[in-house]
Amino acid sequence: MEIITGAGIAIGGILLVVLLRSLTTLFHEMGHALPALLFTKEKVDVFVGSYGDLSNSLQLNLGRLKLYLKWNPFDWKLGMCRHSGEMAIWQHLITILGGPLASTLIATVAIFLLTQEGVNNVWLGLAAIFAGAALIDLFVNLAVSDDGIQMYDGATTYSDGGQLRRLFRTINLPEIYFDAQNDFYQEKYQQALDKCQQLREEGKHQPPVYELSWKALEKLEDYEAIIALYHEFKAHHRLKFQDYLRLAKAFQQLGQIEQAHKYYDHCSYLDYTNATPRYEKGRILIEQGYYGPALEELQLSNNLQTDHQDTLALMAACYLHFNNLQACEQALTGARALDLANKNAAVNYYWGLFQEKKGNDKEALMALQRANELGFKHHGLAMKIDDLERAIQGQP
Repeated sequence: MEIITGAGIAIGGILLVVLLRSLTTLFHEMGHALPALLFTKEKVDVFVGSYGDLSNSLQLNLGRLKLYLKWNPFDWKLGMCRHSGEMAIWQHLITILGGPLASTLIATVAIFLLTQEGVNNVWLGLAAIFAGAALIDLFVNLAVSDDGIQMYDGATTYSDGGQLRRLFRTINLPEIYFDAQNDFYQEKYQQALDKCQQLREEGKHQPPVYELSWKALEKLEDYEAIIALYHEFKAHHRLKFQDYLRLAKAFQQLGQIEQAHKYYDHCSYLDYTNATPRYEKGRILIEQGYYGPALEELQLSNNLQTDHQDTLALMAACYLHFNNLQACEQALTGARALDLANKNAAVNYYWGLFQEKKGNDKEALMALQRANELGFKHHGLAMKIDDLERAIQGQP
C-alpha cells in the first residue's frame, strides 16, 4: 500500500510540475504579447507547449490576441509569441524584454514566499516549483544563439537572447536601412532591395542588410539573385544552417535538384534534429518519381516532428504508389485527426486518391474538389475531377 501511495504522490508531483511549468511559460509569453498588442494593430498569437502547432491545441480568442495551449509532457516545447506589424527599435526592445521581465517577476515573488516564516509547506512547495520553472524560462530564453528554433511550419524563430543580439546589430546602421525596412513593410520590395544594395556598396556588410535583401528577393521570386548574393555574403560571414536552407530552397525553385539535395544534406549534417531538410528532400524525390527514397526521408522527418500534416500526406502518397492501402489509410487518418485538416490541400488530395482506389467515388470527388478549392497544384487534378463526375453520373 505504501508503494502505491508513494507512486501516486510521485506521479502527482510530476504532473504538478508540468502544469506549473505551463503557467510560467504562459506568463513569459504574455510578457511579449502585451507590448506587441500595445505597439501594433495586428493580431498576436501566443503558443504554449509548441512552436506554432495549431493541431490539437486549446484555442482561446481574446480580440486580437489568440492563445494556443498544447499540453504534451512527452514532447514538451516551451512556447512562443508571434506578432507582425512595424515597430520602432525601442518598441521591439520592450517587446523582447517583456518575456524575461515577466519571468523575473514570477521568480522574485516565488522566492520571496520561500523566505517567509509560517507559510504552509504546500505553498512553499508550489513557490519552489514556480521559482525554478520561471528561472528556467528566463535563462533558456536569454541564451544567445544565431541558429534559431525551428517552428512547426519549418520557419525559424529565435530565443529572446538571439532576438536581442539581432536587434542590437541594427542599431548603428544608417537611416537608409530603416527606410528600406519601411519599404519592405509597404511591399515596395524593389525599392527596399535598391537601398540595401546602396548600403553594401558603401561598405555596410552587416548581416541585417543581407537578411533584408534576401527577404525582398524572396518576395520578388528572384532565386538566382539570392544565390548570387551569397557569394558576396561569404566574403564577410560564415554560413549557418538557415543560410544553407535558403540556398537549398533557391536551387529547388530553379530546378537545380542535385544542388538542392546537396544543400539539404548539409542542413541535416549541421542540425540532424531539424525535420525541414528531410521533408523537403522527400518532396523533391516524389517529384522525381523516387518513392522509396522519398518515403525514407519522410519517415525520418516524421520521427523528428510528429503530427505534421504535410509530411503525413506525402507519406500517404508514397504508400499509394506502392499500393499499400493500409499504411496509406493510417497516415491519412493521422493527418485528418489533426486540427484544420479540412483546410490542408494535400491531405484532401491524397484522401481523394485513396478513396478512389477503394472505389468510393463520391467521397473521392468531394475530397478532390476540396483540394482544388484550396489551391492544390497537380497537372491531372482537373481531369481526375471530370472523370469522377462522369463516373458518378453514369452510376444508377
